[in-house]
Amino acid sequence: ARAPWKRPVERIVLLDETSDVLVVGVAAGVLIWRVPCLVAPFGATVGEPQLLSSFKMPPRCTLMGISMGMSCSASPLAWIAADLSGTSDGGFDVWHFFTDRHKPMLQISGA
Repeated sequence: ARAPWKRPVERIVLLDETSDVLVVGVAAGVLIWRVPCLVAPFGATVGEPQLLSSFKMPPRCTLMGISMGMSCSASPLAWIAADLSGTSDGGFDVWHFFTDRHKPMLQISGA
């Protein structure tokens, strides 16, 4: 991690095994990176890693767990959920990412 996030890395989570998007939990925040070399064929020319977004952690909180997901549809939606300071004594933050002006409705399957 680079400044101002130059802290020990606590967690690294991939979106899935075929994705080049990963979330890095550091002591002071959460970083979302796109790392093209994760999915490129060996020896291929790829671009540099890109910091897509970053979030500061709330004061006096520790990142205990993190997950992320994506819903691909006409209005794509992505989210990151973070468990702060452990079960029962911390908080749970969720960040949403979308391209439209308004947040899309979640498509929940009835099956």
